[in-house]
Amino acid sequence: MKASCKGQLPNPSLRFLSTEGVGLMLIVFAGMATALDSFATNQLEMLPLVLGLILLLIKRSRKDPLSIGFLFLLFMSLRIYLHTDARYFPWEITLNDYILVLIAFVAAFRVKASEWKLFFTLFSIFVPLASVVSLQIHGMENPEETFTVGALSIQQTSFLIGTCFTISMSFLWNGISQKRVVKQKFLIIAAWLLVSLLNGFLVVQTKSRAGLGLPLISVGAVVLAVSLPRLNRSVDALILRFSSVRQVARIKIGFALAVLSALGVAVWAFLAQTYASPENLSNDLHRLYLLRCYLGAVFTSTYRFIYGLGFTNTSTWLCDEGLHHGLTHAHNVFAQVAADNGFFAMIGLILIAVLLARFAWNLVARLPSPTVLASLATALYYFLFLQVEGGWGKITFLQALIGLVTASLTMTFDPSKSGATATTQRVPSLLEGEPSVASSPPQ
Repeated sequence: MKASCKGQLPNPSLRFLSTEGVGLMLIVFAGMATALDSFATNQLEMLPLVLGLILLLIKRSRKDPLSIGFLFLLFMSLRIYLHTDARYFPWEITLNDYILVLIAFVAAFRVKASEWKLFFTLFSIFVPLASVVSLQIHGMENPEETFTVGALSIQQTSFLIGTCFTISMSFLWNGISQKRVVKQKFLIIAAWLLVSLLNGFLVVQTKSRAGLGLPLISVGAVVLAVSLPRLNRSVDALILRFSSVRQVARIKIGFALAVLSALGVAVWAFLAQTYASPENLSNDLHRLYLLRCYLGAVFTSTYRFIYGLGFTNTSTWLCDEGLHHGLTHAHNVFAQVAADNGFFAMIGLILIAVLLARFAWNLVARLPSPTVLASLATALYYFLFLQVEGGWGKITFLQALIGLVTASLTMTFDPSKSGATATTQRVPSLLEGEPSVASSPPQ
């Protein structure tokens, strides 16, 4: 009797009471407060964020004593994140921002997938609901201006809402692709379709091309990359019905060329329509100028190559001779880091990106899980967004969010739960979106 009780799974509702679950819910609440910006004067909306990170670090310290050092570093930085900071301009990125990304990553390193499912679900639902309230307030006060939430800029708003959009689209795709009972499948699809439409509507209000297009590209790229082997086998089987084995390769090459040609025509039509606007053409030409200028600045002297020009320095004067005058940034995280901190810092950032790509690759085998798909798609969305808006500036919550999402690539899975689901039927909740037992591979 004792053995059977010992092998039973804990009640799933208890995870809401775990230290990690409470910490992640506090971070979701911080995201809602950031969208509403109710306490902009003293940045008190950052209190739940810091409390959530503290809880995650405390839980991590039991497994990794090194987390105590990051907890101490967070306490040392409380004044920076809760009151003010030591930057020349409020829109500049400083060392404090990178520290917060690192702290958030360490705090959420190797958190269980069940906790990430809770976080992604709550975040993609409640942050846009708070943004709707902000939109109503914004519409009454500034009906003719582009929509932004709280004190965020257009790029920062599209980054935040685009995150919610990417997550909800991931859960929606999982609901469509997985085999379930018809009624259950309909409810899951309807729920996540409603959340996705809400997020898409909010992104459209920001008028940001990156915020709307990159979530769709990210989810589509992850799904396509994993579906290619199965798609290849299906195409081979279809061709063999009407031709010989020798003709399979030639037919597939012809089909691939036709698909690429169609995509090329579609992309060309999209670009032609986009750049028919002189404003869009001018903005993108200016971005290309800044990218070349920031990367080229590294090679103008030995000092700049090794040390860079320093935080908060490059944006004030380095590339102010472009098509648009005034304060600038590289719009690319690698170019910005190279200009601010030198060539070797950029190489270090590239190595970190490669390491995170390895973590992502290790998760591919578990893609039937909506949590994994949301993690991979959102991480890809962040990578792409930071290549076109890499200098969008410092907002405390967004920096922590970057660290959290990258840490989700290291999520762990409970082997006892995986073993149980292989033999026990389980009915998921409406928004849980897990695949049925028959369609889920053993973990």
